[in-house]
Amino acid sequence: DPDVVYNLSADVTVPDGITLTVGPGQVIKANSCVDLFINGGLDVNGEIGGPVYFVSSTDDSLLGDTNNDGNATSPGVSDWPGIVLSSTSTGNLLDNVEVRYAVQGVATNSAGVTISASRFSDNTYGIRVNDMSPSITGLLAERNQYGVYVSAASPTITGGRLEENSSYGIYVAGDSNPIITGNTIT
Repeated sequence: DPDVVYNLSADVTVPDGITLTVGPGQVIKANSCVDLFINGGLDVNGEIGGPVYFVSSTDDSLLGDTNNDGNATSPGVSDWPGIVLSSTSTGNLLDNVEVRYAVQGVATNSAGVTISASRFSDNTYGIRVNDMSPSITGLLAERNQYGVYVSAASPTITGGRLEENSSYGIYVAGDSNPIITGNTIT
């Protein structure tokens, strides 16, 4: 139900063999120190005009002050750990997703994922690709420290805009061989 905020107050783990499906317009807010661990699968299908949001619980811009603290807190970089796709995670899709204020918006730890038409903003790492070859198309990565951080991986990054990331739009480390085409990095 897109009119209901799902507040994550403790770590959530999707077990191997189970897929978490999130539909258009859904808002998921996470408290500090709360990870979303995906050992199974993650199927997130937002739509134009109705993306799926993963944000800090201090973000009152989406469906109001759900942490009930008035104006006492406001969101910032690294407010919550982020989404972690483990090595057992399969069939992952993030389409029309917005991830804000995390340490790592999405970390692919040897997990396959397709990310399309999605926005990662105000994170330490927008997308952290570790030891895998995901497909990332139509990305908007803005105001992160690293838009996309690639380590020992070979992702395909196509048609994205990486803007105002404080360290790097795309950082490539270790034994990596990414395919990077048609992106604008400013």
